Amino acid sequence: MNPKHTGGFSINGNYKAIDFTLNFNWSYGNKIYDADYLAAFYGSKEDGLYRNRLNYLSTSYKIYDIQGGQLVSVTDPAALDALNANATTFLPYHENPICSTLGIQDGSFLRLNTVTLGYTLPKSLTTKVGISKLRIYGSIYNALTFTKYPGLDPEVNTNTSINSAQYPTLGLDFGSYPRARSFTFGLNVEF
Repeated sequence: MNPKHTGGFSINGNYKAIDFTLNFNWSYGNKIYDADYLAAFYGSKEDGLYRNRLNYLSTSYKIYDIQGGQLVSVTDPAALDALNANATTFLPYHENPICSTLGIQDGSFLRLNTVTLGYTLPKSLTTKVGISKLRIYGSIYNALTFTKYPGLDPEVNTNTSINSAQYPTLGLDFGSYPRARSFTFGLNVEF
């Protein structure tokens, strides 16, 4: 689902020889189909790696019961109702991936995209070496994200290499790689 609104804003300031810039962007009201989350319910051991699969399965719908130490198929509708009185998730036994509203997550976020902090050396020091202005700065890109989205990054699109897809699918998190955080240091020199 597309966001209700998106935007961005910046905060700039300086005090004496120190300057800073904060750049933000946000998205509100969008939904993400988190296929990676649903993959935890699939049957292969790799999909649920490092997850407590027994915890997931304890609340899922069941078609088998353990009776006398044996796994028994339950087909009677009344017995199925009794067996699944507290079930909160779908039946995890399937041969092909399924679509479920369980995978729809809130994708709203506020991201601090860039933080820059700089310091300009006093002219009394820089003019001695023939420089009119020397500024030292550092920046952090993708500094911080505030979101309730449980995945790695709320700005997702699916991996375009799956099934030879030629285009990204916005709002679908299936094998998406999160944005990297990077650090930059530099000098601005004026002669």
